[in-house]
Amino acid sequence: MEDVDLYNGYEAINCFNAIIRNCRIYSPDAWGGSFYAKGGARNFQAYNNVIYMLGGSNRNGLVLGGSTGASMLFEPNSGIEGYNQVAYNNVVHVTGLNQYGYTGIALGFKGCKNCVMYNNVVVGGMLYADGPSLNPVYRNNIISCNGAEGTLQPDVRIQ
Repeated sequence: MEDVDLYNGYEAINCFNAIIRNCRIYSPDAWGGSFYAKGGARNFQAYNNVIYMLGGSNRNGLVLGGSTGASMLFEPNSGIEGYNQVAYNNVVHVTGLNQYGYTGIALGFKGCKNCVMYNNVVVGGMLYADGPSLNPVYRNNIISCNGAEGTLQPDVRIQ
């Protein structure tokens, strides 16, 4: 997908070599998500996108991995939602708080194996990693938390 204005969330499910670039996403969808690559998605790339997290309950921005369920996974017994994914040069704008009183997850990993997020800019959100993520790496991202917590899970590896 390229050069699209999307007024909903986006989910890349069980895809191979998909690229999402130069898009503007105004979100979230009905479940609070903005942008996911999940369900066994492999070799996924997201770059040069701008995501506006405008409200909603769960409020997840750009997430590599997700929670589709075993029947949709590439390896059903693994719990791995994504493989070898990368997100870079994206901007995520987060406004307001969710129902739990925090800003929401701007960049996150959820069940992603060998996935990397680098050179992204976050305004008003936090970083997150959830299992079973294997080798998730945040590198060289710029995060402005506006006085809120920067990470929801303290053992996230940030380089």
